[in-house]
Amino acid sequence: MYADDFTMTDTDAQAYARDLATDTPARRWWHLPYNDPLIATALKTDTTEPHAWYALWPFRYLMHVVDGEPVRHLILGAHPAPRVIDGIDPDWLAIKEVIAWEPRTNKVWLPETAWAMGEWRDSRLVGELSDSCNTVFSDPRAFFTAWAGERARWIAMREACAVHDTREPCLMPGSLIVGDIGRIAWPIYSMPARFKTIGINPRDVNRAIFNFVHLPQAVGSSDGQRG
Repeated sequence: MYADDFTMTDTDAQAYARDLATDTPARRWWHLPYNDPLIATALKTDTTEPHAWYALWPFRYLMHVVDGEPVRHLILGAHPAPRVIDGIDPDWLAIKEVIAWEPRTNKVWLPETAWAMGEWRDSRLVGELSDSCNTVFSDPRAFFTAWAGERARWIAMREACAVHDTREPCLMPGSLIVGDIGRIAWPIYSMPARFKTIGINPRDVNRAIFNFVHLPQAVGSSDGQRG
């Protein structure tokens, strides 16, 4: 929910102010510059193109420093990215998660706090997975690059069709596997019946989903006969 989608009570306003003051990955993302040249280089985006600014809007650069030494150069992707065409959202509270990607190693993290950039806290899918957004990625570079490309295509189509009253969609290219595929809680009731995979064998995904579901299995009959 965006800040302008509801009317606040006094209690809501207090909670809202508290959340704004809380140091979270979304808050850190909001205060980082969006136009760092390292982002465009990592995403292979030509910043002279007219739609590059929109393609790169969800991404921020962060130098992760430990004990005064830079240890990682990260690109942070916000999901969903705050709206920007008809006025920038006034805060970051609609951001569900921030994905930290290190282009050098092609690894990703889901920081639960602003500086928790260690190993994976958990394993899950991040992004969107539906009939119209039906790709599961295991390659972070392919995922981030496709994300920027999807945004560039959408804004170009919007301007070409002169459609200016359409609310900005999420524009993620699909879902990204973070962590151990065997430990993911697959959203089987909302997933599309068929989807594509990039960077991983679809058989491995099917096996992980089958193991997660734990379907009942007959192992023998009451009279001792076995199938």
